[in-house]
Amino acid sequence: MRRTISSTPKFATFIGMAMILLTACASPFALFAPLTEAAPKLEHITVERGPIENHVVANGRMVAKKTASLAFNRTGRIMQVNVREGDLVQQGQVLAVLDTRELELSAKQQEANYISALAQYSQTLRGALPAEVRQAQSELASANQRLRDLDKGPGSAQIAELQASLQQVEAEVRQAQAAYDNARRENPAGIGASPEAATLEQKTIALQAAKSRLEAIYEKPKLGQFAEVRAQIAAAQAKITGLNPLSETIVSRQAQAEQAYYAWQQALQAITEAQLTASFDGLVTGVAMTEGDLAGSNGIIQL
Repeated sequence: MRRTISSTPKFATFIGMAMILLTACASPFALFAPLTEAAPKLEHITVERGPIENHVVANGRMVAKKTASLAFNRTGRIMQVNVREGDLVQQGQVLAVLDTRELELSAKQQEANYISALAQYSQTLRGALPAEVRQAQSELASANQRLRDLDKGPGSAQIAELQASLQQVEAEVRQAQAAYDNARRENPAGIGASPEAATLEQKTIALQAAKSRLEAIYEKPKLGQFAEVRAQIAAAQAKITGLNPLSETIVSRQAQAEQAYYAWQQALQAITEAQLTASFDGLVTGVAMTEGDLAGSNGIIQL
Protein backbone atom coordinates (compact mmCIF):
# COMPACT_ATOMS: atom_id res chain seq x y z
CA MET A 1 0.00 0.00 0.00
CA ARG A 2 1.32 3.35 -0.92
CA ARG A 3 1.77 6.12 1.76
CA THR A 4 1.93 9.86 1.19
CA ILE A 5 3.53 12.45 3.39
CA SER A 6 1.31 15.32 4.12
CA SER A 7 2.49 18.82 4.57
CA THR A 8 1.91 19.66 8.17
CA PRO A 9 3.04 22.64 10.31
CA LYS A 10 5.61 20.51 12.13
CA PHE A 11 7.23 19.46 8.92
CA ALA A 12 7.47 23.06 7.70
CA THR A 13 9.20 23.99 10.90
CA PHE A 14 11.74 21.24 10.43
CA ILE A 15 12.55 22.35 6.92
CA GLY A 16 13.21 25.92 8.09
CA MET A 17 15.59 24.77 10.82
CA ALA A 18 17.54 22.69 8.34
CA MET A 19 18.09 25.62 6.00
CA ILE A 20 19.41 27.74 8.87
CA LEU A 21 21.89 25.03 9.80
CA LEU A 22 23.12 24.75 6.21
CA THR A 23 23.70 28.47 6.06
CA ALA A 24 25.65 28.34 9.30
CA CYS A 25 27.86 25.56 7.98
CA ALA A 26 28.78 27.64 4.92
CA SER A 27 29.97 30.55 7.21
CA PRO A 28 30.90 29.23 10.65
CA PHE A 29 31.31 32.74 12.20
CA ALA A 30 28.19 34.16 10.68
CA LEU A 31 26.23 33.40 13.73
CA PHE A 32 28.69 35.35 15.93
CA ALA A 33 29.32 38.34 13.62
CA PRO A 34 28.57 41.70 15.24
CA LEU A 35 25.71 43.66 13.95
CA THR A 36 27.90 46.92 13.57
CA GLU A 37 31.64 47.61 12.66
CA ALA A 38 34.16 48.33 15.49
CA ALA A 39 35.14 52.05 16.08
CA PRO A 40 38.67 53.04 14.65
CA LYS A 41 41.57 53.66 17.07
CA LEU A 42 42.27 57.43 17.48
CA GLU A 43 45.85 58.90 17.17
CA HIS A 44 46.70 62.18 18.91
CA ILE A 45 48.85 64.67 16.85
CA THR A 46 50.29 67.91 18.25
CA VAL A 47 50.09 70.90 15.86
CA GLU A 48 52.96 73.44 16.00
CA ARG A 49 53.80 76.66 14.14
CA GLY A 50 56.69 76.60 11.65
CA PRO A 51 57.78 77.19 8.06
CA ILE A 52 56.19 75.22 5.34
CA GLU A 53 58.87 73.47 3.28
CA ASN A 54 58.35 72.83 -0.37
CA HIS A 55 61.01 70.65 -2.01
CA VAL A 56 61.47 70.48 -5.74
CA VAL A 57 63.71 67.81 -7.18
CA ALA A 58 65.05 68.59 -10.64
CA ASN A 59 68.10 68.07 -12.80
CA GLY A 60 70.16 71.11 -13.94
CA ARG A 61 73.37 73.15 -13.71
CA MET A 62 73.95 75.18 -10.54
CA VAL A 63 74.98 78.81 -11.24
CA ALA A 64 76.29 81.17 -8.52
CA LYS A 65 74.13 84.17 -7.71
CA LYS A 66 77.22 86.42 -7.61
CA THR A 67 80.85 85.91 -8.66
CA ALA A 68 83.99 88.00 -8.31
CA SER A 69 87.62 87.83 -9.38
CA LEU A 70 89.51 89.55 -6.56
CA ALA A 71 92.85 91.31 -7.13
CA PHE A 72 95.04 93.84 -5.30
CA ASN A 73 94.87 97.51 -6.31
CA ARG A 74 98.67 97.72 -6.25
CA THR A 75 101.63 95.53 -7.04
CA GLY A 76 103.75 93.92 -4.35
CA ARG A 77 105.06 90.73 -2.85
CA ILE A 78 102.39 88.50 -1.29
CA MET A 79 103.16 87.88 2.37
CA GLN A 80 100.06 85.92 3.46
CA VAL A 81 97.30 83.87 1.79
CA ASN A 82 94.67 83.08 4.41
CA VAL A 83 92.20 80.92 2.41
CA ARG A 84 92.12 77.82 0.23
CA GLU A 85 89.76 76.61 -2.47
CA GLY A 86 86.52 75.44 -0.89
CA ASP A 87 86.63 77.78 2.14
CA LEU A 88 83.53 79.71 3.12
CA VAL A 89 84.25 83.41 3.79
CA GLN A 90 82.32 86.39 5.06
CA GLN A 91 82.18 89.89 3.64
CA GLY A 92 85.16 91.96 4.77
CA GLN A 93 87.28 88.95 5.75
CA VAL A 94 90.99 89.38 4.92
CA LEU A 95 91.91 86.81 2.27
CA ALA A 96 95.50 87.80 1.39
CA VAL A 97 98.06 90.45 2.46
CA LEU A 98 101.00 92.09 0.68
CA ASP A 99 104.36 92.95 2.24
CA THR A 100 103.74 96.36 3.85
CA ARG A 101 107.11 97.10 5.47
CA GLU A 102 108.10 99.82 2.98
CA LEU A 103 104.57 101.23 3.02
CA GLU A 104 104.65 101.51 6.81
CA LEU A 105 107.98 103.35 6.71
CA SER A 106 106.58 105.74 4.13
CA ALA A 107 103.50 106.35 6.28
CA LYS A 108 105.67 107.19 9.30
CA GLN A 109 107.72 109.63 7.21
CA GLN A 110 104.58 111.32 5.89
CA GLU A 111 103.23 111.56 9.42
CA ALA A 112 106.45 113.28 10.56
CA ASN A 113 106.20 115.71 7.62
CA TYR A 114 102.63 116.53 8.58
CA ILE A 115 103.56 117.17 12.23
CA SER A 116 106.40 119.47 11.12
CA ALA A 117 104.17 121.41 8.71
CA LEU A 118 101.48 121.72 11.35
CA ALA A 119 104.03 123.09 13.84
CA GLN A 120 105.20 125.68 11.33
CA TYR A 121 101.61 126.72 10.67
CA SER A 122 100.92 127.02 14.40
CA GLN A 123 104.08 129.07 14.89
CA THR A 124 103.05 131.37 12.04
CA LEU A 125 99.71 131.99 13.68
CA ARG A 126 101.37 132.60 17.06
CA GLY A 127 103.88 135.10 15.73
CA ALA A 128 107.55 135.57 16.63
CA LEU A 129 109.04 135.99 20.07
CA PRO A 130 111.24 139.10 20.64
CA ALA A 131 114.36 136.96 21.07
CA GLU A 132 113.69 135.22 17.74
CA VAL A 133 113.36 138.58 15.98
CA ARG A 134 116.62 139.87 17.47
CA GLN A 135 118.50 136.72 16.46
CA ALA A 136 117.20 136.90 12.88
CA GLN A 137 118.13 140.57 12.62
CA SER A 138 121.63 139.81 13.93
CA GLU A 139 122.08 137.05 11.32
CA LEU A 140 121.00 139.45 8.55
CA ALA A 141 123.39 142.19 9.74
CA SER A 142 126.30 139.74 9.92
CA ALA A 143 125.62 138.46 6.39
CA ASN A 144 125.45 142.03 5.04
CA GLN A 145 128.76 142.85 6.74
CA ARG A 146 130.45 139.86 5.12
CA LEU A 147 129.23 141.01 1.73
CA ARG A 148 130.65 144.52 2.29
CA ASP A 149 133.98 143.05 3.35
CA LEU A 150 134.17 141.04 0.15
CA ASP A 151 133.39 144.12 -1.93
CA LYS A 152 136.02 146.46 -0.44
CA GLY A 153 138.72 143.89 0.30
CA PRO A 154 140.83 143.70 3.47
CA GLY A 155 141.52 146.84 5.47
CA SER A 156 144.81 147.79 7.07
CA ALA A 157 143.42 147.14 10.55
CA GLN A 158 142.33 143.65 9.59
CA ILE A 159 145.72 142.88 8.03
CA ALA A 160 147.52 144.16 11.10
CA GLU A 161 145.34 142.03 13.34
CA LEU A 162 146.09 138.89 11.35
CA GLN A 163 149.82 139.65 11.30
CA ALA A 164 149.84 140.13 15.07
CA SER A 165 147.98 136.86 15.53
CA LEU A 166 150.51 135.08 13.33
CA GLN A 167 153.46 136.49 15.31
CA GLN A 168 151.86 135.40 18.57
CA VAL A 169 151.37 131.84 17.31
CA GLU A 170 154.96 131.74 16.02
CA ALA A 171 156.24 132.66 19.48
CA GLU A 172 154.11 129.94 21.05
CA VAL A 173 155.51 127.42 18.60
CA ARG A 174 159.10 128.36 19.51
CA GLN A 175 158.32 127.92 23.20
CA ALA A 176 156.69 124.56 22.56
CA GLN A 177 159.65 123.45 20.50
CA ALA A 178 162.12 124.35 23.28
CA ALA A 179 160.05 122.44 25.83
CA TYR A 180 159.91 119.45 23.50
CA ASP A 181 163.70 119.48 22.99
CA ASN A 182 164.34 119.50 26.75
CA ALA A 183 161.94 116.62 27.33
CA ARG A 184 163.52 114.64 24.56
CA ARG A 185 167.02 115.01 26.06
CA GLU A 186 165.75 113.81 29.42
CA ASN A 187 163.62 110.91 28.14
CA PRO A 188 164.17 110.05 24.47
CA ALA A 189 162.19 106.81 24.66
CA GLY A 190 159.00 108.40 26.00
CA ILE A 191 159.02 111.66 24.05
CA GLY A 192 156.32 110.48 21.63
CA ALA A 193 153.67 110.21 24.38
CA SER A 194 154.82 113.25 26.38
CA PRO A 195 152.68 116.37 26.98
CA GLU A 196 155.42 118.46 25.31
CA ALA A 197 154.97 116.52 22.05
CA ALA A 198 151.18 117.04 22.10
CA THR A 199 151.55 120.78 22.79
CA LEU A 200 154.05 121.21 19.95
CA GLU A 201 151.68 119.48 17.55
CA GLN A 202 148.75 121.72 18.55
CA LYS A 203 150.80 124.90 18.20
CA THR A 204 152.11 123.80 14.80
CA ILE A 205 148.53 123.31 13.54
CA ALA A 206 147.52 126.73 14.86
CA LEU A 207 150.51 128.29 13.06
CA GLN A 208 149.42 126.79 9.73
CA ALA A 209 145.87 128.11 10.24
CA ALA A 210 147.12 131.64 11.02
CA LYS A 211 149.30 131.65 7.89
CA SER A 212 146.33 130.48 5.78
CA ARG A 213 144.12 133.30 7.10
CA LEU A 214 146.72 135.90 6.33
CA GLU A 215 147.33 134.54 2.84
CA ALA A 216 143.60 134.30 2.09
CA ILE A 217 143.00 137.94 2.90
CA TYR A 218 145.24 139.01 0.04
CA GLU A 219 143.46 136.78 -2.45
CA LYS A 220 140.76 138.24 -4.71
CA PRO A 221 137.27 137.11 -3.62
CA LYS A 222 135.84 134.37 -5.81
CA LEU A 223 132.37 134.35 -7.35
CA GLY A 224 131.38 131.41 -5.21
CA GLN A 225 132.06 133.41 -2.06
CA PHE A 226 129.75 136.22 -3.19
CA ALA A 227 127.03 133.68 -4.06
CA GLU A 228 127.33 132.02 -0.68
CA VAL A 229 127.05 135.29 1.24
CA ARG A 230 124.07 136.45 -0.86
CA ALA A 231 122.33 133.16 -0.12
CA GLN A 232 122.89 133.75 3.59
CA ILE A 233 121.39 137.22 3.29
CA ALA A 234 118.31 135.87 1.46
CA ALA A 235 117.81 133.18 4.10
CA ALA A 236 118.06 135.72 6.92
CA GLN A 237 115.55 138.02 5.21
CA ALA A 238 113.14 135.13 4.63
CA LYS A 239 113.43 134.18 8.29
CA ILE A 240 112.53 137.71 9.38
CA THR A 241 109.59 137.75 6.97
CA GLY A 242 108.38 134.44 8.35
CA LEU A 243 108.55 135.75 11.91
CA ASN A 244 106.25 138.61 10.96
CA PRO A 245 103.91 136.81 8.58
CA LEU A 246 101.51 138.42 6.17
CA SER A 247 98.12 136.91 5.43
CA GLU A 248 99.60 135.28 2.33
CA THR A 249 102.20 133.53 4.48
CA ILE A 250 99.54 132.21 6.83
CA VAL A 251 97.51 130.84 3.92
CA SER A 252 100.64 129.27 2.42
CA ARG A 253 101.61 127.54 5.68
CA GLN A 254 98.06 126.27 6.08
CA ALA A 255 98.11 124.85 2.56
CA GLN A 256 101.43 123.13 3.26
CA ALA A 257 100.01 121.52 6.40
CA GLU A 258 96.92 120.31 4.51
CA GLN A 259 99.04 118.83 1.71
CA ALA A 260 101.20 117.03 4.24
CA TYR A 261 98.06 115.63 5.88
CA TYR A 262 96.67 114.34 2.58
CA ALA A 263 100.02 112.71 1.76
CA TRP A 264 99.95 110.97 5.14
CA GLN A 265 96.40 109.72 4.56
CA GLN A 266 97.34 108.42 1.12
CA ALA A 267 100.22 106.49 2.67
CA LEU A 268 97.82 104.94 5.18
CA GLN A 269 95.39 104.11 2.37
CA ALA A 270 98.18 102.30 0.55
CA ILE A 271 98.60 100.04 3.59
CA THR A 272 94.85 99.35 3.59
CA GLU A 273 94.93 98.47 -0.11
CA ALA A 274 97.63 95.91 0.64
CA GLN A 275 94.89 93.74 2.18
CA LEU A 276 92.59 91.76 -0.12
CA THR A 277 89.15 91.31 1.46
CA ALA A 278 86.01 89.42 0.48
CA SER A 279 83.44 91.65 -1.21
CA PHE A 280 80.52 89.44 -0.11
CA ASP A 281 79.71 86.22 1.77
CA GLY A 282 80.58 83.29 -0.44
CA LEU A 283 82.67 80.27 -1.37
CA VAL A 284 86.29 80.43 -2.53
CA THR A 285 86.40 78.61 -5.88
CA GLY A 286 90.01 79.32 -6.83
CA VAL A 287 93.33 80.62 -5.44
CA ALA A 288 95.91 81.44 -8.13
CA MET A 289 98.91 82.54 -6.03
CA THR A 290 100.88 81.58 -2.94
CA GLU A 291 103.04 83.42 -0.41
CA GLY A 292 106.11 85.00 -1.97
CA ASP A 293 104.57 85.51 -5.42
CA LEU A 294 104.48 88.97 -7.02
CA ALA A 295 100.90 90.23 -7.21
CA GLY A 296 99.77 92.23 -10.23
CA SER A 297 96.45 93.44 -11.61
CA ASN A 298 95.13 89.94 -12.41
CA GLY A 299 92.66 88.27 -10.11
CA ILE A 300 94.23 85.85 -7.67
CA ILE A 301 91.17 84.68 -5.74
CA GLN A 302 87.84 83.62 -7.29
CA LEU A 303 84.80 84.04 -5.07
